[in-house]
Amino acid sequence: MSKYEVLWNYIKDNNKASYIMTFDEIKNIFRV
Repeated sequence: MSKYEVLWNYIKDNNKASYIMTFDEIKNIFRV
C-alpha cells in the first residue's frame, strides 16, 4: 500500500474537477 493511497482514494471517490486543500485538510483525510 502506497502512503498516498488514502489520499488518491479520497480524490477518486469525490469526483471534483479540481481540489484546493490545506495541509490540515489533507492530514484529516489520513486520520480516517
